[in-house]
Amino acid sequence: MSPESSATPHAPTPAPPATPNVSARGARRRLQALHARGWMAEDLAQAMGIPAVALERTIWQATITPRAHAIIAAAYEVLWNATPPCTPLARQHEMARAAANGWAPPMAWDDIDTDPEPQLGEPDAEILDDVAIAEAVAGHRPQLTRAERLVVVRQLHEAGHWDPVIADILGVCDKTVARDREELGLESNYAIQKREAA
Repeated sequence: MSPESSATPHAPTPAPPATPNVSARGARRRLQALHARGWMAEDLAQAMGIPAVALERTIWQATITPRAHAIIAAAYEVLWNATPPCTPLARQHEMARAAANGWAPPMAWDDIDTDPEPQLGEPDAEILDDVAIAEAVAGHRPQLTRAERLVVVRQLHEAGHWDPVIADILGVCDKTVARDREELGLESNYAIQKREAA
């Protein structure tokens, strides 16, 4: 019998154990928060390199792979305060869908992975949409809450605009701007400039 035939055959090397899945809670909250900012599934899929159907499934499943969690978490850090690439109307529809589902926006979380519940503050407190405010200041006319409109009026007033210009940017009447400005305790820029020119 040859040495080759009498040798004990080696056992096959076992495959390394699969990496266990992790809780999908953090990834789910991140995706919901991005939807609450107006990000559509298709745009998130393109940004993350994950099919849109897989991202939507993540919102409802209990666990995901560590790799998927890392991709979603890394993309979230870049996208949470960025303007979605979709149209303002599509963004408003996505925000409405998120609100209907009760999905909390990014600023509602202190630690998005470990908070037991979103930190929404007092019942009458309002979370301002910084992206919508920035779009309004730029003249894109997104849908604003009254609190957000007051912020825009203040910013445009500080930029030196007169009431009619602010009204045109916001798509409201001059009286609305004048009423908002008076509530904010701001003198009209027309009156200020007229006084300074005297």
